[in-house]
Amino acid sequence: MKPRCLSIAMFFCALGFGGVQVHGATITYFDEINATITNWTANVELPKFDPALGVLNKVILEMDAGVKGVARFESLDPQPSTVSTNFAASIRLRRPDLTDLLVAWPKAHLSESISAYDGVLDFGGASGRTHDNLAASEFASTELVGPLAPSDEDLFVGAGEMVTLNVRARGESRGSGAGNLYLLFNTYAAATVYITYDYTPIPEPATIALLGAAGILVRPRRRFARR
Repeated sequence: MKPRCLSIAMFFCALGFGGVQVHGATITYFDEINATITNWTANVELPKFDPALGVLNKVILEMDAGVKGVARFESLDPQPSTVSTNFAASIRLRRPDLTDLLVAWPKAHLSESISAYDGVLDFGGASGRTHDNLAASEFASTELVGPLAPSDEDLFVGAGEMVTLNVRARGESRGSGAGNLYLLFNTYAAATVYITYDYTPIPEPATIALLGAAGILVRPRRRFARR
């Protein structure tokens, strides 16, 4: 998982009396859903962008998606075979209208040679396997560059408001390689969603005059406390 904090960096450079260049700033929030057996849907809630901060340049959405669990199989074939298992889930971050913003497919692939069925359906021995503590992750991201579409403007912009986004996790584990194959998967999925607002701050008039006259370089930093 990627650690996140709120970071605001404003660079003021005097161009003469009252002349100031203002470069971008960012602010990041996150919310998470703990590992839960698939299939599930849940919501994350994140603060909207406060337009009083400045002009919004883009919205960056990121998701750390992960799966963990167990994969078991037993080949019932009367001859040896090579069995492949794909332990996986699809995890989607969606708008309230359920259109996709991000899709991640964390997965772990296994391929192994096994013997003919040994007569015992125990997910072990010569013809079966049990894989405990499987885990995989995938990181997905996208940018919504301003000016935003009206629907996204309503969704992501609003002073003191929250945006609710939907997350859906579905088990996608599969197995193949034997004509008669007994499969069992226990799949748990988790997600951490980050939203970053990239914007251009609007300095207060008094600050512009002061910095323009003095030629001062200011780089304030603040840390965001996790909700």
